[in-house]
Amino acid sequence: MMSKKLYYFLIAFLLIAYIFYPSFQRKFFQEKQTPSSSFYSEESETLSPNYLKDYITTTDAANYIGQEKTVCGIIASTKYAYFANGEPTFLNFDRPYPNHTFTAVIWGKDRSKFSNPPESYYNGKFICVHGLISSYRGIPQIVVRDPSQITIPE
Repeated sequence: MMSKKLYYFLIAFLLIAYIFYPSFQRKFFQEKQTPSSSFYSEESETLSPNYLKDYITTTDAANYIGQEKTVCGIIASTKYAYFANGEPTFLNFDRPYPNHTFTAVIWGKDRSKFSNPPESYYNGKFICVHGLISSYRGIPQIVVRDPSQITIPE
């Protein structure tokens, strides 16, 4: 039987590897996904739930500025800046602000489309965001205009 210390060590090691090593995230995540050849469903131009096949990690996102991609990672910190111009909500990936590697931005005008406050609902979860990757002050980001751009993989 495994001792408690060894058990806790293994759990901590796996958690740290999952959070800080994108290749570990990709390998772990790809085993669970369903194959698809398209980001869009055949019936409409809405995103298919199978678009996760071609996702990239948050650390790879800087290489895809100006391209439409799906980026997956863990939300490490959030902020609803209701006092700021445009009332943005920031979902910061991998590490808390200001050391984050990627940001999903939801502007105040789009918050009403979400059934739950994004800053609390997504905090601490592994999510995927689909959209056009841009950069703000050297950090890659996607502006989220609709809740369908965010998925929580099972």
